[in-house]
Amino acid sequence: MNDTDIVALFEARDEEAIRECRAAYGNYCHSIALRILENQEDAEECVADTLLRAWNAIPPAKPRALASYLGAITRNLAFDAYRRKRQQKRGGGEIMLAFDEIEEVFSANTTPDEALDRKELAAVFNRFLGKLSERDRNILLARYYFVYPVKDIAKQYGKSEKYVRVILERTLQKLQKYLEKENDI
Repeated sequence: MNDTDIVALFEARDEEAIRECRAAYGNYCHSIALRILENQEDAEECVADTLLRAWNAIPPAKPRALASYLGAITRNLAFDAYRRKRQQKRGGGEIMLAFDEIEEVFSANTTPDEALDRKELAAVFNRFLGKLSERDRNILLARYYFVYPVKDIAKQYGKSEKYVRVILERTLQKLQKYLEKENDI
C-alpha cells in the first residue's frame, strides 16, 4: 500500500490506516526512537504514540511524504520522552554527545531562541543546509537529526571515525559563522 492509500485510510477514519502505517513505517520510526531513547520499550511506546498522533492529526493534515511526517513526529516525541527521563535522572549516552557537540555552535553568543524565533531559525538552517555538499549535509543530518553514532556514519561512508568527526567539526564551524552572519543582518 502506498502513502496516498494510507493517508486516504486516515482521512476515512479507517483503523486499517494504523495497521498499514505500522507495517510500512513501524521499523523506520522504531529505529529513530531507539537511537534517541536507547531503550526498546520506550522506543515501542514512542512508535505507538506516533501512530496515535498521526491518527489525531490526519485529517486535517495531509502529509505529502508520510515517512518524513511520521519520522518527524517520532523524533519529536522521542526527544520529549528523553528530556522527561533525563529530568528524573542525569545520564550520558549518544544523545548527550550529539547535544554537547552542537551546543557549542548555539551557545557562542546567544541561544537560538534569543537570536531568532524558531521559524526564522529553521529557515536559516535550511538555507545553510542547501549550501552544503550532499555528503556534508547527509553527515550533519545523520549525526544531529537522526542521532547516529559517529562510528555508524563512518561505516556507512566507508571512512574513518576521525574523517567523520573532522567533517562534522568543520560543518559546525561553518554553521556557527553562518548563524553569526545571519544574526548581524
